[in-house]
Amino acid sequence: MGKKLLFNYFMHKACCIEQELLGIQDERATLLAVIFSKFSVPHQHATGCCEETVYMTDPKFAQELFIILCIDAKKHGDNLVEAFRFVPWTLYYKGSILSGIEDKDLTNYLDKTLFPAVCDSILKPFYRALIPDKTVEQLQEVYYRQNRWSFRDVMDAPLILPAENEQTAMIDRAWERLSKDATFINLLSLTGKHSRQGLSYAYMRYADDIDELLNK
Repeated sequence: MGKKLLFNYFMHKACCIEQELLGIQDERATLLAVIFSKFSVPHQHATGCCEETVYMTDPKFAQELFIILCIDAKKHGDNLVEAFRFVPWTLYYKGSILSGIEDKDLTNYLDKTLFPAVCDSILKPFYRALIPDKTVEQLQEVYYRQNRWSFRDVMDAPLILPAENEQTAMIDRAWERLSKDATFINLLSLTGKHSRQGLSYAYMRYADDIDELLNK
């Protein structure tokens, strides 16, 4: 079975949770919600401190959630990871070296197909569903001030799902366990994805289990 179809199966389950958390039915908005993050960044000035609310769309966050699921599956005897090709990466981040993994095909799929970068995407209706307290003008102002975070479009087509089989059953079993984990479900909330330093909580959860997933 194609890895993209399996990943779509996972994303569909994540979207169902987003529907419950946010109370919205728009399919593109719920897909966006999986990678949409809202958090506060502190700023220190000579006269004191303040906080800025940051809105970020981070496609790789969806893959980090999926890696958590693959790790859970493997810990319970389901080697879902065999269907993918995860390879290591390293990143220099604010004075520290971070190590992670990715399937480059999934990275490209997220970056080019599911969530392509489009300059005017912030003005589209599905963004308004996630930030209902702002006007179009305010959203535009936020976008131009924070465009370093790269707002994304969402593909205008339903997710193509695979027929159920052994691998989708592995996802089902892992999802059933994780759906009872409040910490994991919080990763699907808009404010539970990134720390005040902009570091992914999903990454922090899977980072210590990389060697186990890769059989090292």
